Amino acid sequence: MQNFSKPFVIKHKFSKKAKIFMIFLSFVFVFALLCWFLFPIFKIFKNQNTLQANFFVVLKQTGQTQKSEAEQEAQSLKTRGGAGVLFFKNTFFVAISVYENEKDAISVVNKLKSEGQEFVVKKFVFKANIDDQNFFNFLTSVLKNLYELSILLESGQISPVAANLKLRNLLTQTTLTYEKANNCDNKIFAEIFLNTKSILEYATSFQLLDTSLLPYASVVRAAEIEILSVAAENEFF
Repeated sequence: MQNFSKPFVIKHKFSKKAKIFMIFLSFVFVFALLCWFLFPIFKIFKNQNTLQANFFVVLKQTGQTQKSEAEQEAQSLKTRGGAGVLFFKNTFFVAISVYENEKDAISVVNKLKSEGQEFVVKKFVFKANIDDQNFFNFLTSVLKNLYELSILLESGQISPVAANLKLRNLLTQTTLTYEKANNCDNKIFAEIFLNTKSILEYATSFQLLDTSLLPYASVVRAAEIEILSVAAENEFF
């Protein structure tokens, strides 16, 4: 007679390969779980060590492969106080202006649309390591100063001559900052400031100030776009 006093247990025997596979799966599961919990912490830590500034550019959505073609297209818009050529991802875009506030950029796009011109807002995120904070702050301040000058020129609150003097002061500061970046062997910022220096030298030319048929606000705005283009070319975005 069969004894029912003891429970009937079926014992599963797993091969060595199966056991290793199960251990591997357990490891993967635990690793995935840890990543899920720790990723937000790593992200916060990373953001604390990264500097960031946002710029909103009003530009034509379609770009050109040749700089000369983009410059020719931008020329017709410069007489209205804006337009430059922004180089990004191997393409030349016609850009109207740069803003720190997205709302202002969208407002300009809507105004242009009402006039039958199609433009879009492109957000550029400028990032740098926290160790480069001084260089980062200076570059963003240059862009901010150029924007403010273009607004003052458009509203007639400052004369082109006075704006030119302010740009020359900015040029001097840029030259000194370039030398600092170059001396500490910061190749990326040294290259950006060297190009910024050249752009400001052109914008502050007295010959350009005296003979240009374009509004000086357009010259300032084009300089701002070119400097942003230099940063984009150096893959900061």
